Amino acid sequence: MWVSWWTDTGTESNVEFGIAEASLDRSATGSTQDLGAASYHLVKLDNLSPDTRYWYRVKTGTQVSRTYRFRTLPPPGDKQGHFRFLIIGDHQIIDQPRHTKMVAAARDKIVEKFGGYIEDAIRLNVNVGDQVDVGNVEHWRNLHFKQSALITPYIPTTTIVGNHETYYDTDLALYKQLFAYDALEYAGIAPPAADVEKYYALRAANLLFIMTDTEHTSTEQASYVERLVGHASADTGVDWSFTLGHRPYQAEQYVGDISTWMRNIVAPILTKTPKSVFVVGAHHHLYARGQLRNEPLYNLISGGTAWDQYWGQSNETDFDDVQKTIDFWPYQIVDVDQAKGDVFNETYAMGSPKLGYFPSTLIDSFHRRKQQAAPQKPAIQEAPTAPVTLPFTFHSSAYASPSQEPNNSTQFQVAPTAAFTSLEVDSYRDYEDLFGTTGESGTPKYWWVDKNKDVDIFSMSMGRRPARRRPRPGRTPPPRRGPPRSRSRRAISIG
Repeated sequence: MWVSWWTDTGTESNVEFGIAEASLDRSATGSTQDLGAASYHLVKLDNLSPDTRYWYRVKTGTQVSRTYRFRTLPPPGDKQGHFRFLIIGDHQIIDQPRHTKMVAAARDKIVEKFGGYIEDAIRLNVNVGDQVDVGNVEHWRNLHFKQSALITPYIPTTTIVGNHETYYDTDLALYKQLFAYDALEYAGIAPPAADVEKYYALRAANLLFIMTDTEHTSTEQASYVERLVGHASADTGVDWSFTLGHRPYQAEQYVGDISTWMRNIVAPILTKTPKSVFVVGAHHHLYARGQLRNEPLYNLISGGTAWDQYWGQSNETDFDDVQKTIDFWPYQIVDVDQAKGDVFNETYAMGSPKLGYFPSTLIDSFHRRKQQAAPQKPAIQEAPTAPVTLPFTFHSSAYASPSQEPNNSTQFQVAPTAAFTSLEVDSYRDYEDLFGTTGESGTPKYWWVDKNKDVDIFSMSMGRRPARRRPRPGRTPPPRRGPPRSRSRRAISIG
């Protein structure tokens, strides 16, 4: 465990710790960095027992902190109980306590849901980049660290590189001084020496976290991810992997402001193992969830409380690989049942640019379960045996799941031949499509709009022979995408 703190003066970096609050019988010393406006202290605590609570306090000369607690991570491969982690980040705003309020809302929700010590309920806090507006000492000290301080003394916290981390710190020299990711690796797989701490992997119990750098993309980083995925795929001690990169896979606002490297290179690597659960980014200051068509991989945006972003500000497109975009300030609690291997995600919001602050509200939830039976194979009801006259509506058979999973998505395909070598129609729809807002006059105001609210996704109408889909100019056709839950698929051919 690494413990860090800031002081205005003093060069001593000492941590006293122990397994009882009244007996801090061990100590460790570390480094002190004079950063001009402040001193930064960083101490590594070695030889700790796994899955154990420790109490500690820090000392710099006569300056002594209060006594705090942390709990070490379970040992690699552990599959007991629950491993929960928090996804929160993209703060940026230093002159408002937005991130402080989000951290407080997350803490209060965690206590409400799970009780006890917060470090028992949440084992890891994962930031998704842009923890600062500019990468200088003032912003790191008084934005990222100070506004996270309600939880960071208790829960191990990780970061990744966003574009704002590089402002005033183009070579990430300060970033590398503040964090100690150079010793983190999985299965002996390490980045090239020049890229150490820009991206890394973290093993925790039966989970693998792949922390990418979407600001400094390269073939070397993609190769690193591929080696991680390949090893994890065969590792019986890893059940799930989660990938983070600041710029997202897809976005329905500010269209095109994504990581094409993540979309076109990294995501296809992640789909080589069914252990990949999601790729989550930020950069856009809102929440979004989608999924690949043919692979069980989610794409998420968890955009924190940074600069206001809302509907109507930018170029916007309703993509079929994004099921919902909600312009609220989100955080996520991910709960992994280690024994069963099930993953549950809950996304909460505590405000929005248009609505201001409100109590933590559940705005999304989804799950991945292992070894679930597929839904029954769908079929076209009253399938035509001869050419049909348009308009014509096709209906699917009823959805049925042996594992009682609800349906999420349907896909109708129409082709001129039974070989389906080319498609006239490829209609992919989710049971909900949250895109846009109710606006000032809506009820409730500025709430999300479900464009599929009155759409029967188990039917598809054709009014005329449709034109074959062609890629938009300058846009790479998206890869096939897959659903978050059991889905029904059907295919027909007409002449």
